[in-house]
Parts: sequence; C-alpha cells; structure tokens
Amino acid sequence: KVSAATNVTANGFTANWSAVENAEKYIVRLYQTTTLKADEVVNVVSEDFSGITEGTLSSVGYPDGLREYLDNYTKVPGWFAYNHVYAKGFIGLAPFVGDSYVLSPELDLSKDEGAFTVDVKMGEGDYSGSYLAGATVKVALVTIGADEAETVVEEKTVTLDAELKDYSIAFTKGLADGYVKVTYAGSNKLFIDDITISQSYKKGESVKSLLQENTTDGLSLDIKQQMESDSDYSYTVMAMVNTIDGNGEDIELYSPASDEMHVDFVSGVAEAEAAQATVVARGGKILVVLPIDSDIAVYDLSGRLLVKKAGIAGENTIDAPKGMMIVKAGNTVRKVVL
Repeated sequence: KVSAATNVTANGFTANWSAVENAEKYIVRLYQTTTLKADEVVNVVSEDFSGITEGTLSSVGYPDGLREYLDNYTKVPGWFAYNHVYAKGFIGLAPFVGDSYVLSPELDLSKDEGAFTVDVKMGEGDYSGSYLAGATVKVALVTIGADEAETVVEEKTVTLDAELKDYSIAFTKGLADGYVKVTYAGSNKLFIDDITISQSYKKGESVKSLLQENTTDGLSLDIKQQMESDSDYSYTVMAMVNTIDGNGEDIELYSPASDEMHVDFVSGVAEAEAAQATVVARGGKILVVLPIDSDIAVYDLSGRLLVKKAGIAGENTIDAPKGMMIVKAGNTVRKVVL
C-alpha cells in the first residue's frame, strides 16, 4: 500500500509505502500533470537517443543481452528494445533471430478522440553505413496485459527511402494505456534517430508525463525533482520478485502498480516556508538550520556583506569573523555574536 509523501520541498520529497510479501525490490514512478492554459499540440513523448554514445553507423556497439530497458540512454524512462544495437545518437534494430523492435513507455493517447501522430526519423543501413531503399517498418499502437500478452490496436506500414528521413504516421485509435512499437524484420539494420509522439489537447485538459523510474529494496525513497508550482505530482509503486519460469529461465515478476499518491507540494512547501530557520553561534562559527533550501547571507552592522552561500535543508555551518553580525537565512533575520 502506498503512503503519503513526506519531507516535501521545492526540490523533491520522500515517497513511502508498505511492504509486499516476498517482494525483493520496488519500482517507484514519478509523474507530473500540467493543466493547459490554451489549445496546444503536445509532444506526449519525444526521444532523440542522444544518451547513446557507443558505436557508429558502420561499426555498431552491442548490448550485453537481446532485451534491454534503455533508461540509461533516454530522457524519459520506460523505453525498451529487443534485438538492438547502438550507434552514437541512434538506437539500431538488428534482427539476429526473428524481428526486432523498440517500444515506448506506456502513454495516455486518449485525447482528441484518439487521433495522434508518430514522427520517426529513421533509415535502413548496411554494413558500410549507406542507406537503402525498399525495406518496410511496422509502427503500431499496442496494449500489454498483466500477463504481458500484447494486443495490436492499430498498425501502419512504412516503406523506407534510401536516406535517413522523417516519416509522419497518423493514428486514430489512441487510448489511455497504450504503447507505440516500431518493428523491423529486415536483413540489415534500422537506425532510429528520433521518435516524437504528439497529440492535440484542448484548453483545460491535463498532460501527464512520466518523469522518473527508480528501483530500491527499501520502503521509502528520497526523490530529487525540481517541483513546479503550476503542476501536480504523483507516484506509484510496483513490487518485483525474481523467479524461474517453466523453461528454467530467470524472470522478473511485477505486481500491478499501486494507486497513485498525490504529492501535496503546495501545502508542504508552504508549511516549510512558514517554519523559521534557527540561527545560533556554536564553536566559534554560525550554525544555521534551514527548513528548506534557502540562501544564507551574513552582514556586519554597517550592512556590508561578509558571506553569502546557498544553504541546504538541515544544518549549515558558516565561518565568519568575531563580533556581532546580522544573518539572513531564507525569510529569517537574526543577530548573532561570535
């Protein structure tokens, strides 16, 4: 069971939950929801794979296994690839056995009566790094059930030209819990430079984005995130256990995601800001205890600035000359004598 967030500040919070029997790890996902102030075409997700720095188009890099979450390389977590290779700035699909694919994170594509667009910059390359014409790529909207069974909701086929090129594919059956899958089954390699999935939103509609996915074996997690006052934040937790399937292979089993827990950012920060900083002399230094991250400034009695630093929530120790000084810490002003 997910519990309320604690230690909420403008820089993050602590997510909390109860133990699940036999769970070995927990996956915590952080979401941001923003309400639009005008009609807008929204990039629901956009990935350029710039985090991939290994390999080239003519000499690719290889992952350790056939399947991989690409969180170490992508701006948004949740991208997954199968039968893939690396080239700097590209994810490559190379079907050693069967087909190969890249799968987006789970997306809400239910707005605009399900109409959305997938823009993919891609090209089929041979071993010399040249682009080829004639190969086909399938771009599909799919759903994935609790048993990991995949259902194709809508599928389009793209025939490639002999160049790295942007292809725009229109869909009409978007839904709230879908994935976009790009599949290649050719004999060379498909290099994907960029994927953007966009949809039209109306004024007043909310855009929900996955910001982070973290794994821990504890029952709480400190999440670092710059919190914007005009957005809502929430998190879910899934339990995970390692087991062995009927073929004797190690697999990971996941529980359904918990209910979303809203992070009470506004009131949490307001309470923290209302709390006063503590400023005292200790051991010949100035000790400042801050309720939230705040600037600290030390002045002499003439108003001359002696020290200025970015303070962090908790204890901050400041060296200063002996005498009486004025310390401003956040919204708190105190006199102190060393």
